[in-house]
Amino acid sequence: MAFFNHDCGDFRGSLDFPVKSPCEIETILFDVYPQTKDRFSIIEVDETTLKMSARVHYDDLRPGSTISGPSMFTLADCAMYARILGVYEEQVQAVTTNVCINFFEDQI
Repeated sequence: MAFFNHDCGDFRGSLDFPVKSPCEIETILFDVYPQTKDRFSIIEVDETTLKMSARVHYDDLRPGSTISGPSMFTLADCAMYARILGVYEEQVQAVTTNVCINFFEDQI
């Protein structure tokens, strides 16, 4: 599950755009990228947060049944893209330009 939180630190004002429902955002996302339809689902969305889950398949696993980094990155990138579409529907050409993900050691 990916959690994207758009918290701007000391920002205390209200946002000037309506929040689309998870269903509305999924409709846009699946229209733009139909290959995501059977893989991702949006659980919750509000003014600052989008929660998305991914169906994990055998191909997403590393030895020891750990979800691979590329699979986790795909979920994080898709969650960010869905959040952008939820606010700026017309920005279907938005691209990721910079991301940092820290992976923790598996504690099995």
